[in-house]
Amino acid sequence: MTSCSSWNFQNWPWNSPESSSGTEIIEWEDVPSKPFPILKAVGYAPLDGQPGQTRGQQVLMAMRASKIDAYRNLLEQVYGQEIETGTTVKNWIGQNDYVKVKVSGVISGAKILKSYQVGDHYVVEMELDFARVWNLYKQRNPQRKVKGVRYF
Repeated sequence: MTSCSSWNFQNWPWNSPESSSGTEIIEWEDVPSKPFPILKAVGYAPLDGQPGQTRGQQVLMAMRASKIDAYRNLLEQVYGQEIETGTTVKNWIGQNDYVKVKVSGVISGAKILKSYQVGDHYVVEMELDFARVWNLYKQRNPQRKVKGVRYF
């Protein structure tokens, strides 16, 4: 890879003059943000549109659907939305407009605050505390330190 740049790569932080020979081990320390944000989301699902032979089955399906909707709302807050739009034109006349929205990611550590029925809908309120997310991340990815360095 080549480029036209006058940047001196010898000045980068990991290229210190006193360590220009031999093997280097760089140890990084995680710095958590203070304070951690807490995100809230609400999910909704209609009862009547749910599959099921009994009203109880429809309520259970609506509970699940509203929980998934709340997760989607948290996902949008954390990762944002990818939006694709377009228009089909034929003979200089607009034929069709479309909008596609995509959200993708992983949510860990969300907590259900409330779950209840309101009229013909089921509602779930959730929160995502980033202090909890940070702790889950640290448990899954424990900090590692250099035990030793051998030179050959």
